[in-house]
Amino acid sequence: MFRPSECCAGALAASPVPRSTTAVPIETARHQAPRTVHCNECCMHHLCLGSDTDAMDVAQFETLIDHWHPMPKEKYIAREGDAFDGVFLVRSGSVKTCQTLANGEEHITGFHFPGEIFGLDGLSSNAHVNSAITMETTSLCLLPVRSMLSIRKAAPTIEIRFLLLISELLTRKDEHSSMLSKNRAHERLAAFLLDLSCRFERRRLSSLCFSLPMSRTDVSRYLGLSLESVSRAFALLEKNRLIKSTGRVLEIVDKTALASLAGVAQESQRDTAKPRNCINA
Repeated sequence: MFRPSECCAGALAASPVPRSTTAVPIETARHQAPRTVHCNECCMHHLCLGSDTDAMDVAQFETLIDHWHPMPKEKYIAREGDAFDGVFLVRSGSVKTCQTLANGEEHITGFHFPGEIFGLDGLSSNAHVNSAITMETTSLCLLPVRSMLSIRKAAPTIEIRFLLLISELLTRKDEHSSMLSKNRAHERLAAFLLDLSCRFERRRLSSLCFSLPMSRTDVSRYLGLSLESVSRAFALLEKNRLIKSTGRVLEIVDKTALASLAGVAQESQRDTAKPRNCINA
């Protein structure tokens, strides 16, 4: 289960990696681990494979994937330019994907949690466009390229679920673009925190009080803001009693107002509630 560390401090120490012109194969063999937990026993089964997937298809799917040994924090899973070996699924922990810009700065393209996939960026060019780095101790499954073409025949109901996971990944990218379109830093931050809240809730964790697995530096690189702007945005949301934060532990105090600020309608309150917009700079 996803258990973000509450005692982590500071930004991740991953240094920028220059884009390689030649695909370098990932040494997958040294990461592979014996299967100690089967798919139908995994606590993220309902997110990864769904709750009504055919049992025989699940058993067939297990023969197609590789389980990796748990990887420690700040470990590269793949680097820009590495050969595309397959698609990753997060079993536990969390992962950030990032690119190195022309000026050497790191731009974070996504955060990935249990039950989510990443690594599809390398499918078209046969080389990863993004680097992938663990943000805490993380366990992964790898669906190798050789197995991707076998899903339809071996596990047809899994193929449908896999397409849904791809759709969710594309939706998250669209939502990220929407965040970046907001002019004010505290609006971007509000939208980001609501997105995390929703994703934690899907993992049967608290949607109102959680620990951030990423540093504020990571948040700034994801939202396209300076670290100072992100710090001021956190302070402004706290000042207006929308959130409370202690280190990386964050509590959403007024989710309705936070959603109003972010321009996100909550399903249960879309027609009836009139959320306050109480941001005072």
